Amino acid sequence: MPATAQRYGVIVTSGVDERYDVAKSTAAAIDHLKGLSSIFKQHTLVAAAYNRGAAGLQSAMKSQ
Repeated sequence: MPATAQRYGVIVTSGVDERYDVAKSTAAAIDHLKGLSSIFKQHTLVAAAYNRGAAGLQSAMKSQ
């Protein structure tokens, strides 16, 4: 997602999309996963949050 990529220093504009840069996108994904790990503590929840978004997962967990 563009906003998440930009939060981790990956440039996403109409002319530049560094999400296709393997090194930058991998480093950003690792940082994102580390942040999610500090919130969710379980690998399966971290993976779910990565795919759905942290807020979406927290909302679904709260409603259950």
